[in-house]
Amino acid sequence: MSDSYSSIAENYDYIFPLNPLQKMFLTSRIPSGKNISVLDLGCGTGSLAIALAEEEDYNIVGIDNDPNMIDVAQSKVKGKNPVFLVEDMTKVQRSFKAESFDAIYSFGNSLVHLSNPDDIENLFQTAKTLLKPGGKFLGQIINYRRIFDKMVTGLPTIDNEHISFERGYQFTGPGAPLYFKTRLLTKKDGKILENKEVLYPLLPEEALFFLENAGFYDIDLYGAFNGDGLLSDSYSFIFVAR
Repeated sequence: MSDSYSSIAENYDYIFPLNPLQKMFLTSRIPSGKNISVLDLGCGTGSLAIALAEEEDYNIVGIDNDPNMIDVAQSKVKGKNPVFLVEDMTKVQRSFKAESFDAIYSFGNSLVHLSNPDDIENLFQTAKTLLKPGGKFLGQIINYRRIFDKMVTGLPTIDNEHISFERGYQFTGPGAPLYFKTRLLTKKDGKILENKEVLYPLLPEEALFFLENAGFYDIDLYGAFNGDGLLSDSYSFIFVAR
């Protein structure tokens, strides 16, 4: 993740509040029980991990490479679960042993903030190593097939009583980086934060190839957390891999 996320950590929950559909999607696809271990890759401020721990009593570890995000997440934990750690997704194997988790998930477009396809493919292979036999790897990003096919230059502005968050894409040509531009207005003080970062726009077919190369052969694809199937114009790309 870039410094842009560090700069918005204190307002992150106003921008991206907990999505109940994400929680329902996860709890309907991974087993429940006190001995079920779950890893959240790119946990942000931890809202989803905390909600899962409260509802299903999973043993959850959330990692994010941004210390400010982790500080906010830790401040919201009421007990000992979840555990939140500052860790780089590309180096997560240094923190956990093989076959440590029953499920691993990465939601919220975190995967495309990795710098290149090799990092993403390596992460998928690491996830396979960290999962127990029969464990599941779940991920969600923007459907970049739709972004490119329709040349989408902007996402809907997130606006509420606390913030206004504008998001846009800048195309630089075939095979070139995709730039993601944001503008955050905090309404209590009128402060404006503008950021620009490079994304790796992972396409569904490429993700599927990486997953299969990592040893995941039973893969379900979705276009929304309500369970809709993936279409070329779906807003999201979601996978559940075993």
